[in-house]
Amino acid sequence: MTEAKLVERRPEPPPPRSFTEEESLVTSAPAIVVKSYTAAEMFLEGRIVFRITSASVKEPNIVRDKGMVTTVKDYENLCTSETYSPIVFIAPLVYRLAYLYGCLNLRRAEPRSEIFIFWYRVLNHREWHEWFVVNPYVD
Repeated sequence: MTEAKLVERRPEPPPPRSFTEEESLVTSAPAIVVKSYTAAEMFLEGRIVFRITSASVKEPNIVRDKGMVTTVKDYENLCTSETYSPIVFIAPLVYRLAYLYGCLNLRRAEPRSEIFIFWYRVLNHREWHEWFVVNPYVD
């Protein structure tokens, strides 16, 4: 008597999803791109301040200033005023700042339509330098 072999058939994977032009811009870049690796330490030491600008994914040449210049004291006050979230205290500084200043996605699978650029300036200097960029991302 021959034993019948069971053959497990797995369903075929769905075809690759095609992205719209805007979505392909969103998925092509890493979520956070650090331009200066020394700025985080300088910020926590109180030697620099930062500000945030943003640009639309559709119109990247139009840049908007997102508000005030932020000091380390402002950041520390914000950390303690937020509802406690352990990730705020253990994540790398650039992720903490992106989270605390509202630059990450607001809902799952809904990428932001803006690119956020964090700039830093050494105290008593005028020149701003790019610190890191938060790109729209798919989660």
